[in-house]
Amino acid sequence: MKLKLDSLVEVKFDEENLLTSIISLIPYPLGRAVLFGWIYCGPYKHESYWLGEIDNGKFTYRILEDELTNRLVELTQRPNDSGGSYTKVRAFRIGNDVGLLIGSKEIWIYSSTSDNPTKILIKNHFSELGRPRHKTSVHDSHYVPIQCGYTNGNVVPVILSSPDWSHGQSIHACLLNIDLESGEGKWLNTNSDGKPFGITFDDYAEFIKPEAIRSAYMTDGKITYHPPMIMDCSLNGEFINLYIGGYSNAHHKFGLPLSLISENLQNNKLNRMLFRANEQSFGRICASGNLLILTPLRKNDPSKGKQSIVNFKTGEPMHLIPPKGLTKFFMLDHYDGNYWLSKDQWGYGISKIAICSEA
Repeated sequence: MKLKLDSLVEVKFDEENLLTSIISLIPYPLGRAVLFGWIYCGPYKHESYWLGEIDNGKFTYRILEDELTNRLVELTQRPNDSGGSYTKVRAFRIGNDVGLLIGSKEIWIYSSTSDNPTKILIKNHFSELGRPRHKTSVHDSHYVPIQCGYTNGNVVPVILSSPDWSHGQSIHACLLNIDLESGEGKWLNTNSDGKPFGITFDDYAEFIKPEAIRSAYMTDGKITYHPPMIMDCSLNGEFINLYIGGYSNAHHKFGLPLSLISENLQNNKLNRMLFRANEQSFGRICASGNLLILTPLRKNDPSKGKQSIVNFKTGEPMHLIPPKGLTKFFMLDHYDGNYWLSKDQWGYGISKIAICSEA
């Protein structure tokens, strides 16, 4: 399916140092988006975070209050270690507002990027369930939020790393319920020990060749394989959609042998596979809920490194034809009929964003 795009708005950023550290771009209706990122403050100093907004083609931003940075210092591994921090801040959309998830135990809700936040505590947080790597650790949890997925309500899907594997191995998908009236948050799908459910190797074993399995360990004389990693998620009614990549953060060394999107139960058990890419790719589930952006891992594969978009519910590929001047742009997201494109690939700094619609 071919779709020709028209350019609606192009936003150029002058704050280049700021925009090289974007963590999230969250689209809203009517061509509005909220951006969230951090500023590196040098060695032995904790980073500061910022919120930005694109509205009517204009970009504004604010540096978040010192209270957020100070709170992170309390929750991190060591007060002066920003690089080794085990507490992450991740942004998500909740209605017309934007939320910040701080570790596993706090949520800050901003009704606008200029207002002070409403703070919500998560009572059944995972802070005491983590396993410290160092005796001097003072951190929130090794169940670190890696990414928040899209949802249309007050239940947010969150990818969490695991204390049982190396830092950043994201094998848990947990649902976070936010009750704005009572001011309380709660992790929903946890087991009897209060820990989040996680995906297993066995559920995905049929989709991977034995030679692609890189990591295993011995337990009581038996070989146990590491679970694959979750790279993105979204809530789909009673199910959670998960994009599964590979088995290691070292993608260029070990690859992304699975590269598929699956429909999972809330206890993370596989229900069915929805779509699998024909080459190893990074996957991004769009805010619209049905489109998947595939970015190939290697440039010598069939697509030569070019992005592709697929409707993962129908399996129908979509070939976007950007307007003149935007043909080399990268797609970031799709929502409310708008396609968000960037001059630069995600993770390499952003100097210009274009908002397009179908011609």
